[in-house]
Amino acid sequence: MKRRRMYAAVFRLGDWTVRPALGVIERHGERIRLEPKLLDVLVCLAERPGDVVGIDQLLDRCWAGDFYGDNPVHKTIAMLRRALGDDARSPYYIATIRKRGYRLLAPVVFLRDRPPGRNAWLAPLDHLLELARAMDAMGRVLLRMGRIDVAAEYFDEAIELRTRCSTHAQVRPDPLAFPVAASGRITTPY
Repeated sequence: MKRRRMYAAVFRLGDWTVRPALGVIERHGERIRLEPKLLDVLVCLAERPGDVVGIDQLLDRCWAGDFYGDNPVHKTIAMLRRALGDDARSPYYIATIRKRGYRLLAPVVFLRDRPPGRNAWLAPLDHLLELARAMDAMGRVLLRMGRIDVAAEYFDEAIELRTRCSTHAQVRPDPLAFPVAASGRITTPY
């Protein structure tokens, strides 16, 4: 199997922003450079958020046949946890599923650019709404962990983002969705 480097779109993993093409993760002004193999594994896990990714799948996808046993995966996960500030005993980002593989616990939101189109001006709002959903998911995870005070901050931020989106959408309606007729009345496309 031919070895290839995986480069995904920028995505958020909990409160981290992952930039695979740049080889870095960022949070609150902090920037950490990761080795390419660490990013490959992180991208592979992020492409299936919440699902268990088997060790064999990680070996096939990220090491492309250049490995001896499953020890490289375990070492890579340990290094990822260290970089993310995670703990294997009480995981926040990466959980070990015994005898099966690994799974991301924190919400993953890919920040894709939308192609310009009819509602292209709404694309930034879509990103904010995705971020608000991720904040809600993070708040739920924190509630389950008993971190009520931190969860409340995430919920408040999600509400603020949704409010900003709805306010912006009301102020600037899409002119193509409801064009104004010559009479000055709004016509619907139905």
